Amino acid sequence: MNQEIIFAPSTAVGGAICIFRLSGKGCQDLVQPLYLTQNKKTRSTFDRNYLYYGFLQDPVSERIIDEIYLVFFQENKSYTGEEMVEIHCHGSKAILTSLSDLFHSLGARSAQAGEFTKRAFFNGRIGLSQAEAVQELIDAETSAQSQIALNQLSGELKSTIQNLRDQIVDFGAHLEATLDYPEEDIDELDNDALYKPIYDSITKLSLLERSYQRYEIQREGIRLVISGIPNSGKSSLLNALLKRDRAIVTDIAGTTRDHLEESFFYKGIKYVLVDTAGLRDASDEVERIGISKALELEQEAHINLYIYDGSKDFEFRESSNTCLHLINKCDLYSADKYSDLENCVQISAQKQIGLDDLLNGIHNLALTFITQENNDIPIITSKRQQKSISEANSSLTQFINSLEGGVPLDIALVEMYEAIDFLSEITGEIATEDIIDRIFEKFCIGK
Repeated sequence: MNQEIIFAPSTAVGGAICIFRLSGKGCQDLVQPLYLTQNKKTRSTFDRNYLYYGFLQDPVSERIIDEIYLVFFQENKSYTGEEMVEIHCHGSKAILTSLSDLFHSLGARSAQAGEFTKRAFFNGRIGLSQAEAVQELIDAETSAQSQIALNQLSGELKSTIQNLRDQIVDFGAHLEATLDYPEEDIDELDNDALYKPIYDSITKLSLLERSYQRYEIQREGIRLVISGIPNSGKSSLLNALLKRDRAIVTDIAGTTRDHLEESFFYKGIKYVLVDTAGLRDASDEVERIGISKALELEQEAHINLYIYDGSKDFEFRESSNTCLHLINKCDLYSADKYSDLENCVQISAQKQIGLDDLLNGIHNLALTFITQENNDIPIITSKRQQKSISEANSSLTQFINSLEGGVPLDIALVEMYEAIDFLSEITGEIATEDIIDRIFEKFCIGK
């Protein structure tokens, strides 16, 4: 890394308080002369990791820019691994503009997106998977997502991948030794001993790969698609679950022509609720397109909510393990009529009766999509990580296939070492400039 001094606010502009960061060799010497004590005196010595109250002064105009707290961080013990300074100031645009102008004039430059975290990676403070966890933590919408990101930030995934990689390296070294030093008394491995470590690694990599699929569902949201005939209460249910009037509700059949999507949260899980056009013989081309889209959305749903008007005769749609039958307008019919049916919830969307039972039913189904298969396996949180895991898994599988197909061991080992390289990409031990740029360009300025 170059040692240019970079700066940026690391909190949103316009807040009551802002943390303004500087990093790079010499940044502390740059800031120290600007500080004035509570009594408007200069100070020549500062302890590290100590919060100093005072003022920041423009050295040319001698104008006080703001009342601040100042913290100096020691090299190798800061977020970036470099000398760092944090200025805790007020968050107005005027103050942050003054600070930026001041440090530009003193030779520092504005940080690029994610540059503080990128420096932490290049200085060995964190691995690449931990850097990705920083952005996941910023973007987290639920407590479950933030906990997953924190676990990854603490090095849980990095440690697991390094252990897997080390086991494969040790195993490969043993096999190499039997080839390179046949005269030495090195134990040869029978087929069971040869394959077991690789099969164990494949099993763990498969669990890791599938953990991403479950995490992606959790991050994007469980898709709940409401469908039924016109005037069965689809739009009323959408409004009831969102607790606001999002969809138009009338007695006129076919009011909903296109689908509506809105998100809500329940028990820490994100849901994407979709209201669709009523299913019937279309009266015009616009409605036909809406009904066709409704049927497509049913196929894409994680959970289908089939809703019926319980005050009228109706036919149940085909049931599945990922659907709930909602018999609406329960205030207009006898509850005993449907009390023995499975996967059924009796509700009144308009009067908001039975919604707790419905939400609990949805929650129980949702858990089947997002609950991890093995709590001892960390969770993959990015497509890049998932791709490297998948390729490592494929290489190990090909290694086994090659041996079973009679390929000489020294040639088959190439595939094992490919798997090692793919695992090294996850932690950043092997990383191209293009991969690194793609990761950090998603970060905000100041992080």
